[in-house]
Amino acid sequence: MILIIHSHGDGWSRAAVNYLVGLFGTVNRKMPKEAEMAEGVGLRSVAPVVLRGDVEATSALIDSLDFARKYTSGVLSFEEEDLPMSSKIKTMDDFENAVFPGFDANQYDCLWVEHRDKGRLELNFLIPNVELTTGRRLQPYFDRADRKRMDAFQTIINCELGLSDLHCPGKRQKLTRSRNLPKKELGLADSITKYLIEMHPKNREEVVELLTKKKYKIVRKTDKSISIKNPNGKRNIRLRGVIYEKNIQK
Repeated sequence: MILIIHSHGDGWSRAAVNYLVGLFGTVNRKMPKEAEMAEGVGLRSVAPVVLRGDVEATSALIDSLDFARKYTSGVLSFEEEDLPMSSKIKTMDDFENAVFPGFDANQYDCLWVEHRDKGRLELNFLIPNVELTTGRRLQPYFDRADRKRMDAFQTIINCELGLSDLHCPGKRQKLTRSRNLPKKELGLADSITKYLIEMHPKNREEVVELLTKKKYKIVRKTDKSISIKNPNGKRNIRLRGVIYEKNIQK
């Protein structure tokens, strides 16, 4: 299991809610247009399931806020196709305890929706950025402050439930970090790798295809790495790790 926090969070709740509970999902990370939906493009093979929370209440709460960032959303993505309900409940409970330390359940709202149409389990969450008892702004996740705690949450859950874990010694790193990369380029490399992990490419041809669709220009491929043109116009970015190798080993 890996935790992915989405970057969006401003605007109305409609797009986020439609993605979570709608019968149509993304195709190449984009929602199909109405004409495409009419032809069945993006139709989910398995309908979403609301596991916890009230869709309409969460949506109304988000739309009532006047904060710049109204909500936080993300997904717990599993390699496993499904889990027992008891494991899902434990995972949701432990995530909420990790992201809202010291908070009571009446102080926050968190909607949980299950997706299984991609051949793997995804537990999606949508959190209005407000503390319910005071109406004050509440930001559940700041990467610099919270990453270590959330990494620990992932490791504990994966070990306790016996799940596939990218952090376990038996799993090779999807991304090998280079100390020579500037902070901005390192952040981009991390972002690209998270995107690829979420898409679960079966081989390097699919990795190259996904990178190309995201408008990254491949400038070099070796048995152990892929280099892309730096979108900031500087030195090319070399991506190393098992997900970039010629023979992907999952």
